[in-house]
This record gives sequence, structure tokens and C-alpha cells, in this order.
Amino acid sequence: MARPDDAPAFQPLFNGKDLTGWEKIGGGQVRVDKGILILEHDDARKPGYLICTHPPIRDFELRLRCRISEGDSGLFFRGQRHPLHAEEFMGPQVQLNVQPRSGLGGIFEHHGRGWVKKTPAEQNAKLIDGIDWFDVVLHAEGPRLHVRVNGQTTIDFEDRGSENHFQRAGAWALQIHGGCRVRAEWQRIDYRPLSARKAPT
Repeated sequence: MARPDDAPAFQPLFNGKDLTGWEKIGGGQVRVDKGILILEHDDARKPGYLICTHPPIRDFELRLRCRISEGDSGLFFRGQRHPLHAEEFMGPQVQLNVQPRSGLGGIFEHHGRGWVKKTPAEQNAKLIDGIDWFDVVLHAEGPRLHVRVNGQTTIDFEDRGSENHFQRAGAWALQIHGGCRVRAEWQRIDYRPLSARKAPT
């Protein structure tokens, strides 16, 4: 999709060098090695989160390139720290898990509704076939959520329900899922803010 001349340019959230602009809470290990942001489990295998310290934003387009070689991860958006648990984060996330029937590219709401929209098993199987590094684009504008994985739309809907408590500006975060072995690698994470324009078709 061509970028309109007046659309803002993408801005990096991960600088490719260190953890500037990010804060870790909870379990797991986080480091940058040769330009790659790496999230892994620790011996206790407790859940952990790497929270982006960018000011909260509601409407945006975010793109990332990642590899999930073990376990389960995700990209939170419009999220927030849990008010009762200092080491927990809550909100919707794009599911990043390349296991069968894992819902790659779907929307899961952590400490909330659970699955909001799950990628169908048949599409999930095609997406993960031979996958290594993969590209994800999330377009969030008002209630409209549109996700693409390697150019294929996985989610495109309007989340207008009164049970959706994460429609305002919030934070991005990356997940280290608890209870399992995890290795998630991130090569690029960048975004651009959106004004009142139509989402991609």
C-alpha cells in the first residue's frame, strides 16, 4: 500500500543497539546481541514483559520483523501495567506463536477477554509452514484492527463492544510467556501515528 505524501514516516522503537526506550518487568531475560533484540525465559520461567516507554498512543501503524524459535510471545498495544500486580502487564496483543493452532496474528486480550479474534487453524497452518523470520503489520485506528503476517491479512474487524476496555491510548510491550521455554528475536520494530484516515483494504 503506497504511503500518502502527507503521511508521517515510520519511526524506530528499537534502535538496533541497546534497550533505550524500553523497560523490563517480571521474569525472563532480555538483551541485544548483534543488532537483534532477544527475549528468553529464565530458570523460574515466570512471565515477563518489555514495555516501550514511548508516550501512550491510540491510533498507529506498527511493523516488526521477528522470529519465535521457542514458545509463545506477543506484541501488546494500547496496554497498561496491571494496577494490582507490579510485575504484570495487561491489554490486547497480537499473538506471536508459530506452533500449530496457536492463532498466529490473532488478537488475545491478557488479563481481559482472552481470545478476541483467533486466526483459523487452516490459515495458521499455512502461515507457519517453513516460517523463520516473519513480518507483521498492525494497523490500529479507532475500533478498527487490521493485522498482516507476511503480507496475508489474519485479522480485520472493528472491536466496538462495551466489554473492550482498551480502546484508549496505551503502551506497547513485548511478552515473555510464563511456564515454558521461550526465545523471541526482534530485528525491527517501528511505527507511525495515524490521523483520521481509512485503514488498508
